[in-house]
Amino acid sequence: MQRCVFADACQVGTKLAHELLDQGFRGRLVRRGPAGPAREGLTWMSGDVLDAPAVA
Repeated sequence: MQRCVFADACQVGTKLAHELLDQGFRGRLVRRGPAGPAREGLTWMSGDVLDAPAVA
């Protein structure tokens, strides 16, 4: 299983995350605002992707 951390850059990060999930990746999507829709293999985090300890 491969894992990634995605920065939610508006719709681009979300679309990329879903494409990678479709290919079998699991990931974490970091967003400053509220969490998006739930999906298996995807964990939403509230925070700033530039804050390394917060996304570790």
